[in-house]
Amino acid sequence: HRSISVSTLDTILDGRFEGKRMLIKADVEGHEYHVIRGARRLLARAQKPIWLIEIALNEFHPSSRNPTFRDTFEMFWADGYLSWRLEGGTLRAIGREDIDRWLADGTTGVPWLNYLFAPRDRQPAQLG
Repeated sequence: HRSISVSTLDTILDGRFEGKRMLIKADVEGHEYHVIRGARRLLARAQKPIWLIEIALNEFHPSSRNPTFRDTFEMFWADGYLSWRLEGGTLRAIGREDIDRWLADGTTGVPWLNYLFAPRDRQPAQLG
């Protein structure tokens, strides 16, 4: 048995990179919602970071279905973000109707798990 110290992104990045453009990549094996909950100040910054997050609905999730799948998207949307899924080499906009359908179907229907979250004022064509 081994103890592991944990922290939040808000604590780790507190005051760092203020006013700077930032991209955060997260692949946390089903704990996306908890990571985002620990980044509330980051999401509220004037210069909001762009996020690339691997999120699975039921693929590779310990309980077979990610219980916070919708909540993760809702948290971003509430803070003024839009979302896209990276499908091969293209971006596909993702909205509430997609999440509703996937939850009803029990699958996203595709093997892609990477989602881009960007502030409303920075559409994908403006991300460069």
